[in-house]
Amino acid sequence: MSKNGLQLTMISVLVILLAVLSAVALAAMTPGAAAPAGPAGADREGTVADGRLPGYEDQPGNDNPSAFYYTVGSRITFNRPAAAGKVMLENIPGNRYDMRVYFELAETGEVVYTSLSR
Repeated sequence: MSKNGLQLTMISVLVILLAVLSAVALAAMTPGAAAPAGPAGADREGTVADGRLPGYEDQPGNDNPSAFYYTVGSRITFNRPAAAGKVMLENIPGNRYDMRVYFELAETGEVVYTSLSR
């Protein structure tokens, strides 16, 4: 193989390697499971589950019709800034009313999630 042929081969391998590395980096930075918030952070299928929070199944429900109780997880974490995360929030059984939940960014006030009324 000539010197020019070897250089061309090395350049081609380098370009292919850079393309593969760029694709891997882009895939790692793209939130795979995160769905866009949509209009006003509207609820999307699969984001709300019925039932008690894990670990609270044996806790009593609300037996006072004039009170409204709820359970909320104390920590909300996300693997990456734009990735989906889990928020543990429960409208305690026995409450008369559904609750509507809004999450907004503290820095901007932008509403990033709004639960739908049931």
